[in-house]
Amino acid sequence: MREVVGCAWCSLAAVHLPAGFTSSPRLVCTARGGEEVDAEDGCTLGSPGRPPQADPGFDVLIDGAESAGVWRDEWM
Repeated sequence: MREVVGCAWCSLAAVHLPAGFTSSPRLVCTARGGEEVDAEDGCTLGSPGRPPQADPGFDVLIDGAESAGVWRDEWM
């Protein structure tokens, strides 16, 4: 029988901190598709470890924006 590992001490858990000044961190399970879990929850899927920080990877598109060190084609 596998050991039950608490979500706060599981290697498959991740801490997600949404953008914003008033946001609070959430603990999510990567084995369950990013489902939010409580620190007191647990299961037999993971192994003991430290939850890493989740990085959602923001998709930001700014049309016509200029950036330092990058020249637009019509300026060259």
